[in-house]
Amino acid sequence: MYNRLSIFLAGSPDARNNRASREEKRIVKKILFIVGSLRKHSFNRQLAEKAQELLEDKAAVEFLDFSRVPLFNQDLEKSEAETLGKVKNQIRENDGIVIFSPEYNGSVTGVLKNLLDWVSRSEIPGDFKSNVMYGRKVLVTGVGGKNACRGSIAEVERNLRYIGSVVPVKGEGFVLPNSAWMTDIYSLSTEDAKKLNSELSAFLASL
Repeated sequence: MYNRLSIFLAGSPDARNNRASREEKRIVKKILFIVGSLRKHSFNRQLAEKAQELLEDKAAVEFLDFSRVPLFNQDLEKSEAETLGKVKNQIRENDGIVIFSPEYNGSVTGVLKNLLDWVSRSEIPGDFKSNVMYGRKVLVTGVGGKNACRGSIAEVERNLRYIGSVVPVKGEGFVLPNSAWMTDIYSLSTEDAKKLNSELSAFLASL
């Protein structure tokens, strides 16, 4: 009798709804990381890897490889359609984007600006809102010198808003410790790790 009752209850609408509710809670957001430097072990790549650790069990993270994206030239739009298509598909498949932007001469890096120029191209000619970045939520952060990437973060955020992306959380940059310049290794302080975690948590909550 107990077994029959258990089977009956397990198949009841309430039980099914409870299972569905638990499954929904297990669904995590997908976040795409874009590092604005092509150097394999750049400081911003190291910052991104730390961010990935902080998001473990909270979100599914993947990195965008845009090393094969050519310099922007509209003449290449068709011949490079496969490369550009892969990049755009990765953007589409994620719920949000985090950009780790180094600062070169007070502004954004050339490779990152080049990427934004490509992905801001309209999918439907004449329809600005058809670009893959339109309406996409993006967090911008970065690590660099004493300026804490304030110049590059502001420039990237301005570009994002111009192409229709949403910047729901104001990103704060980080200052490299002197030791990093000597060792090429960036280790976040406890305070910076807390600040990064706070940024990421706020962004995740906005999705």
